[in-house]
Amino acid sequence: MNDTTPVKPGWNDLLRFFLELVMFASYAWLGAEVASWLGGFILPIAAAFAWALFSTPGDPGRNPKSVIPTPGPVRFVLELALLGGGCVALWILGQPILFAICVALNVLHLWFAQTRTRWLLSH
Repeated sequence: MNDTTPVKPGWNDLLRFFLELVMFASYAWLGAEVASWLGGFILPIAAAFAWALFSTPGDPGRNPKSVIPTPGPVRFVLELALLGGGCVALWILGQPILFAICVALNVLHLWFAQTRTRWLLSH
């Protein structure tokens, strides 16, 4: 992946987008269960801010204008923590089947995103 090659969205990008939606929905559900409607509002908003604000400059899968430029390895850990946290939220909510599906889809996504992962870890 060089910095000038445009990347077209593929099925794994769609899977990633779906996993992001699952993450936000899981946080909303957990927040609502733990702290009523306010928690259901604040928890996914906090995750969305973290997701949007911290990005690695030049990452073709993200907005090129980083609000807070972040080293690639830090961004990778942030993504793992937030996406994994969405899965853990499902477990906490007593949804072991949804948890297992979420984990499996995240592993599948990461398997097919190895090029981007290597890029992040080297920047």
